[in-house]
Amino acid sequence: MIYELICDGYRLGVFPTEAEAVRRADYLPAGHYTLREWENDGEFSTFDPSVNKSYDFTNYDRENNAEADINALADLIREYIAANCDGVDEVFEVTHADYMAFVDYRAKPGGGSVTVADVWDKDGNECPDIAEALQILID
Repeated sequence: MIYELICDGYRLGVFPTEAEAVRRADYLPAGHYTLREWENDGEFSTFDPSVNKSYDFTNYDRENNAEADINALADLIREYIAANCDGVDEVFEVTHADYMAFVDYRAKPGGGSVTVADVWDKDGNECPDIAEALQILID
């Protein structure tokens, strides 16, 4: 089985698990999404509404929590750099809510560069989508 995430008729992605598709929607703009389960049949994927799962959901509540956590992590990273990385290379970690971000700061003339190396949740799962969002917010 594969799972297709759709918004307004546009395919946003195909995921190996239902949970991963729903989790991805948590980090997308608040809206109305559709999830469809597709059967792998050799080289083809088929969707039969009488057999395969399909449902609509919104991410209004989850988006607010995820967005707040990501913004809070970005703020903590900026604060740490301002307070501790004055012209010094440093690798550090920042935690907030259920997430831990690993950050690499490299001092350079005229300002440093920040790389969000990785983000992990409380269950030990890697969260590359959150790391990417943090990188964008910090740059």
